[in-house]
Amino acid sequence: YLGPGDFNFVGAYLGSGQWGVGHYNGSDWSVQASVADASLASEVDYALRVRVEDDTVTLIVDGETMLTHTFASPVTAGRVGYGTHNAAAAFDDLAIEVPPSLPYFEDFADGQADFLTPVSGAWSIDGATRYVSTPAVGEDGVSVLTLSEALPATFAIDTLMHGLDGGAGYSKNAAVIFDYQGPTDFKFAGGFFGAGQWQIGHHDGTSWVVDASFAEPLQLRQDYLAQLVIRDGAAALTVDGVLKVSHDFGAPLSDGRVGLGTRSAVAGFNALAVRDIAALPYFDDLSDGRAEFQVPLAGAWQVNEFDRYLVTPGAAVDTVSLVSLADPVPEAFRLGGVLRPKEGGGSTNAALVFDYRSPTDFKFAAAFVGLGQWWIGHHDGNGWVADVQLDATLAAETDYRADVFASGSDVSLVVDGASVLNHTFGDPLNDGAVGYGTTQSVAVFDDLTVEAGPTLPHTEDFEDGLADFFFASDGWSVTGAGRYEARSAPGADAVSLLGLAESLPARFDLAATVRGLNGAPSRNGLLIFDYHGPTDFAYAGGFFGAGLWRMGRYDGTIWSVEASLNETLATNQDYALTLSIRDALAKLSVDGATKLSHDFGTDLSGGRAGLATNNAFAEFDDVSVAENADDVGPRVIEVYVGGTSWSSAFADALASSGTGGANGFRVSTGPDQLLAVPWMNVDQVSMRFDEAVTVGAGDLSIVDATGARGIAGMSWDATTNVATWTLDGALPSNHVQIGLSDVVTDTVGNALDGEWVDEQSTTSGDGASGGALSMALHVQVGSSDRDDATSIYDVAVVRGATGGDVFADLNGDGDVTSADFDGILANQGRSLAPVSSGASGSTTVSLGGVDRLITTPSGTAHSGSADIVLSTGDGSPVDLYDYSVRVGLTGPTGVTITGGGEALWSAATTGPNPPGLLNTGGLVDGAPPTYYLGTANFGGQVLSVADGSGLIRVDYDVAPGTLGTFTFDIIVNGPADTAIVAADESIVALSVQSPTLTVTIPGDATGDFVVGTSDLNAVLANFTRNVSPGDFSSGDLTGDGVVGTEDLNLVLANFTNSVEPPSALGGASAPSRAVGAARLLRWHGWKHGASDDDHGQADQSAASWSPSESAITSRAAI
Repeated sequence: YLGPGDFNFVGAYLGSGQWGVGHYNGSDWSVQASVADASLASEVDYALRVRVEDDTVTLIVDGETMLTHTFASPVTAGRVGYGTHNAAAAFDDLAIEVPPSLPYFEDFADGQADFLTPVSGAWSIDGATRYVSTPAVGEDGVSVLTLSEALPATFAIDTLMHGLDGGAGYSKNAAVIFDYQGPTDFKFAGGFFGAGQWQIGHHDGTSWVVDASFAEPLQLRQDYLAQLVIRDGAAALTVDGVLKVSHDFGAPLSDGRVGLGTRSAVAGFNALAVRDIAALPYFDDLSDGRAEFQVPLAGAWQVNEFDRYLVTPGAAVDTVSLVSLADPVPEAFRLGGVLRPKEGGGSTNAALVFDYRSPTDFKFAAAFVGLGQWWIGHHDGNGWVADVQLDATLAAETDYRADVFASGSDVSLVVDGASVLNHTFGDPLNDGAVGYGTTQSVAVFDDLTVEAGPTLPHTEDFEDGLADFFFASDGWSVTGAGRYEARSAPGADAVSLLGLAESLPARFDLAATVRGLNGAPSRNGLLIFDYHGPTDFAYAGGFFGAGLWRMGRYDGTIWSVEASLNETLATNQDYALTLSIRDALAKLSVDGATKLSHDFGTDLSGGRAGLATNNAFAEFDDVSVAENADDVGPRVIEVYVGGTSWSSAFADALASSGTGGANGFRVSTGPDQLLAVPWMNVDQVSMRFDEAVTVGAGDLSIVDATGARGIAGMSWDATTNVATWTLDGALPSNHVQIGLSDVVTDTVGNALDGEWVDEQSTTSGDGASGGALSMALHVQVGSSDRDDATSIYDVAVVRGATGGDVFADLNGDGDVTSADFDGILANQGRSLAPVSSGASGSTTVSLGGVDRLITTPSGTAHSGSADIVLSTGDGSPVDLYDYSVRVGLTGPTGVTITGGGEALWSAATTGPNPPGLLNTGGLVDGAPPTYYLGTANFGGQVLSVADGSGLIRVDYDVAPGTLGTFTFDIIVNGPADTAIVAADESIVALSVQSPTLTVTIPGDATGDFVVGTSDLNAVLANFTRNVSPGDFSSGDLTGDGVVGTEDLNLVLANFTNSVEPPSALGGASAPSRAVGAARLLRWHGWKHGASDDDHGQADQSAASWSPSESAITSRAAI
């Protein structure tokens, strides 16, 4: 009603004998839909019900739907009331209702089908208060429910359906309608009596299509209690408490409407309930006076004035009321409640009913007062049968708190907290429904509890005196101390299985505290797993009498042993056992240490898990089972190097400096990883893992340029998860590669996550199981400044060190003493890589030497020496702490550096050290070879070096036939080369003039490789004078210190001889020593002539010579 000229109406037109619905526009009452009714009369009461849903109006008269009309737009915006059109009428009992919310219940007892709207077919309520569908032959009969709220994703529809014979042309069926979207778009579930099937299906727009069915004989004119449970997209039809058929439509079923229907059939429905259904865990104390989730199947059930669920059998032999659950009963569950048997029936009992499949197929746990017994039993089709019973003192009108624990086919009954009975049936116990029941007895029930058995993780500490969901053989009990004790009969095994609501995963941990007891023939306590029956399961545990940890299988006769470990074991002592199952692999750890492992070759998660003894007594506590989905391998989180001779004081110094500790020196430091390890006695490698691992001595490899290092042994610290490998000797200076194989696994079998990036990683791994560790290490013994070189700079570190300086304490004894000098003395001048010298101070000196000129030797090699001399530039001395010199050689072949030592002339200091400051012997290494010698001034005495002092000498050999100019290169690339440290610890700036050695032909006094006038003049200018021995430039070609006839004759004998030095003959392709020796022969009395066959091809770059008598005559004449 929007105003006096705009409203809709529905009512009776007695004059025309019709019911009509229409609209008034201010001038005309327009009937838009009508239905004739010849029985209409005045002065008669008619009960009208008008149902308005958006734009649709339905008229129901005296419980019968008369007509339905849909307007062009919603009709809920205006007001409602009474009216007449030019008529007189009387009205009464006006009621306005909104559609109900859940739960909805209609029993049709008032002759009304509240909020049910017929959308097809004729619907009426008969004398038996059934809501009856009577469509025309070939038509559907559908009546849908209007609710004030959307349906939840999970709900139940209950109805008592009654198939009728409609006569010729009719089918025989009755159905629950759900997900109703329109007359040709809905789903159905019900009984099809003609086909003898329970069906679930959908209307595809043309006809009813069956999606799932279950065949069994069905009877017309028989009530069937049908319950349709909707769970998201799945529908399950249960009839009389037994699941008949189900189907998953794959899409939500809650966005449509629900109702009742037939397909061209006549059927009646005694009641309709639409409600939420109970989710697990479920508990109902009936304090609201309602048993809304109970579905009575037999007997008269009601909530009494004490808020208890009372049943009287009446004509029924058995009484059953089942709880309506949203989810199927899980594999493991607890069913509990208060049972109070009452007198007044043919018997006095009360039961918890489970695995209910039909009125003659269910199981129960019951108190039988008259018999004085607790039963666990089943209905065998004829009556209640006890499978196991226990005598007890029982009384009527007494509360008993009973709990049934079920798992798989096992069931146990606990009454008032005490374990009463156990039994194993031959089939699973979760296929049917659960609830209450009696047989010929009155009883009351309360506090119904249904909950799933434990899921993972699960822990049982037995502190409540119960072993919940443990299904045990005889001999098990919970002690007063809260421990689960096995005391089987002599010769018998004791097994107790844990019942879980879910299957065990492929990877799980089973743990318990186990204590073996005395008093039985054997002494053991076991964890069992992969249990498939009393003659097929696996075990792991302690055999205390034998002193063995064992793992194996039991086949009903033999406890086979697959793995064992001898160890001293004791009874009456707690052991913390953890069994880790990873697919087919089982590992047993005791008190945190791995004892056994075995690959059984087949998945171990398919069976059950529990506890056991083999002809023994034992106690168990703190049992836990948890999924361990850990598939990430163990990681190395710290790497250390150390020494077996390192002292605890040194370990403390490492800890104080933040560089290590008891495990040694930490090298897993990211950017600093490749800084040199300087200690002289590193013979251990330690790795700390982020979890316990299985690791062996052979899993580590240490390789350097000389090959693999041997592993002498390994130890494991379970407290810190540190593995320490001891090598067969100390690591020498070298590039070292540390490798750890990914055969290393954690306790659950995951392989090492070991990937490592040098100078970046501080922890191994890429996040995935598997991957070996490989990390580089630089060992340079004596490199106290960790720069990859052992040099005079390291002398400076040790010189200024204190006892706590870990890099100066090169033997790791906790103090810096002369014993640490050996590490530097033995390695000074060695380096792993080129190292920069660093910035220089203000002091500047130059280094050089005397250029030498010698005649190439013939026959045997010539040995010589050259000093490297310091020049201050101003003639004054310079104060130094240390110096080192490295000399290389460049030039053609034939001269070789052989060593050196203290300088021959004006030595700045002497060697060996001690007592001198020069390191003993020096070092010849490299390719081409160089010579290194430095001081090791650990005492810090100031070394005053005079201008012109020799720092070191270099020794060399000259091979016969050698020719050319050679340079003694003074190398100044880094601290392991030529370097000088001033007395103020600064680096001295150097300029270098490297000396040369010229090896020339006999008679050449000037080094130009020609014997000529200049050489003759050199002799004549100093003829008969004493000069420095061997001073060719002064004419002493014979080296006797006197320029005389022999020197003159040597020049004259070779006068005009010449040779092109090797550097001009091809540089790197200079003539060989053999060719040089051949040339030397030609210089002595051979003249230039034609090439001969012996030498023409071999030495085309040199002149040929032949004997000349005139040359000899001329020499004699002179």
